[in-house]
Amino acid sequence: RTAADYDDEDLLFSGTGRDYDRVGDGITEYLWTSSLDGMLSTNKSFTIPVNQLSPGLHTISFTVRDDEGNWAPVKSTTLFVAVELTQIHLPLVTQ
Repeated sequence: RTAADYDDEDLLFSGTGRDYDRVGDGITEYLWTSSLDGMLSTNKSFTIPVNQLSPGLHTISFTVRDDEGNWAPVKSTTLFVAVELTQIHLPLVTQ
Protein backbone atom coordinates (compact mmCIF):
# COMPACT_ATOMS: atom_id res chain seq x y z
CA ARG A 1 0.00 0.00 0.00
CA THR A 2 1.09 3.56 -0.55
CA ALA A 3 0.58 6.62 1.66
CA ALA A 4 -2.32 7.69 -0.57
CA ASP A 5 -4.13 4.49 0.41
CA TYR A 6 -4.38 5.82 3.97
CA ASP A 7 -5.65 9.34 3.12
CA ASP A 8 -9.24 8.54 4.01
CA GLU A 9 -8.45 6.43 7.08
CA ASP A 10 -8.72 7.50 10.70
CA LEU A 11 -6.37 6.96 13.59
CA LEU A 12 -7.99 6.07 16.91
CA PHE A 13 -6.47 7.46 20.10
CA SER A 14 -7.78 6.19 23.43
CA GLY A 15 -6.47 6.88 26.93
CA THR A 16 -7.48 6.38 30.52
CA GLY A 17 -6.51 7.75 33.90
CA ARG A 18 -7.28 7.12 37.53
CA ASP A 19 -7.64 9.43 40.52
CA TYR A 20 -6.19 7.34 43.34
CA ASP A 21 -7.21 9.62 46.21
CA ARG A 22 -10.89 8.81 45.56
CA VAL A 23 -11.88 12.32 46.63
CA GLY A 24 -14.42 14.12 44.47
CA ASP A 25 -15.44 13.27 40.94
CA GLY A 26 -12.19 11.72 39.72
CA ILE A 27 -10.82 12.56 36.28
CA THR A 28 -12.36 15.69 34.78
CA GLU A 29 -10.03 16.59 31.89
CA TYR A 30 -8.08 14.79 29.19
CA LEU A 31 -5.42 16.31 26.95
CA TRP A 32 -3.85 14.92 23.79
CA THR A 33 -1.07 16.88 22.06
CA SER A 34 1.29 16.48 19.13
CA SER A 35 4.77 17.97 19.04
CA LEU A 36 4.06 19.08 15.45
CA ASP A 37 0.36 19.97 15.48
CA GLY A 38 -0.26 21.11 19.06
CA MET A 39 -3.49 20.19 20.84
CA LEU A 40 -5.29 17.29 19.20
CA SER A 41 -8.19 16.66 21.58
CA THR A 42 -9.58 17.07 25.08
CA ASN A 43 -11.57 13.83 24.92
CA LYS A 44 -10.76 10.48 26.48
CA SER A 45 -10.88 8.89 23.03
CA PHE A 46 -11.02 10.40 19.56
CA THR A 47 -10.34 9.68 15.91
CA ILE A 48 -8.51 11.90 13.47
CA PRO A 49 -8.04 11.45 9.71
CA VAL A 50 -4.43 10.63 8.88
CA ASN A 51 -4.33 13.44 6.32
CA GLN A 52 -5.06 16.03 9.05
CA LEU A 53 -1.71 15.33 10.73
CA SER A 54 1.41 17.10 9.52
CA PRO A 55 4.04 14.94 7.84
CA GLY A 56 6.99 14.04 10.04
CA LEU A 57 7.86 12.49 13.39
CA HIS A 58 5.29 13.35 16.04
CA THR A 59 5.60 12.91 19.78
CA ILE A 60 2.02 12.19 20.84
CA SER A 61 1.41 13.01 24.51
CA PHE A 62 -1.53 12.27 26.81
CA THR A 63 -2.35 13.40 30.33
CA VAL A 64 -5.37 13.66 32.61
CA ARG A 65 -6.45 16.10 35.31
CA ASP A 66 -8.48 15.31 38.40
CA ASP A 67 -11.20 17.42 39.98
CA GLU A 68 -8.67 18.90 42.41
CA GLY A 69 -6.62 20.34 39.53
CA ASN A 70 -3.75 17.86 39.64
CA TRP A 71 -2.29 16.80 36.28
CA ALA A 72 -0.95 13.26 35.94
CA PRO A 73 2.54 12.66 34.54
CA VAL A 74 2.50 12.89 30.74
CA LYS A 75 2.74 9.66 28.77
CA SER A 76 4.17 9.90 25.25
CA THR A 77 4.81 7.83 22.18
CA THR A 78 6.09 8.56 18.68
CA LEU A 79 4.20 8.41 15.41
CA PHE A 80 5.69 8.93 11.96
CA VAL A 81 3.43 10.37 9.27
CA ALA A 82 4.88 10.02 5.77
CA VAL A 83 3.94 12.20 2.83
CA GLU A 84 4.59 9.38 0.43
CA LEU A 85 6.01 5.94 0.92
CA THR A 86 8.67 5.09 -1.61
CA GLN A 87 10.32 1.89 -2.63
CA ILE A 88 13.97 1.82 -3.51
CA HIS A 89 15.10 -0.93 -5.83
CA LEU A 90 18.79 -1.61 -5.74
CA PRO A 91 20.49 -3.27 -8.68
CA LEU A 92 21.10 -6.97 -8.39
CA VAL A 93 24.80 -7.72 -8.15
CA THR A 94 25.98 -11.11 -9.32
CA GLN A 95 29.43 -12.60 -9.51
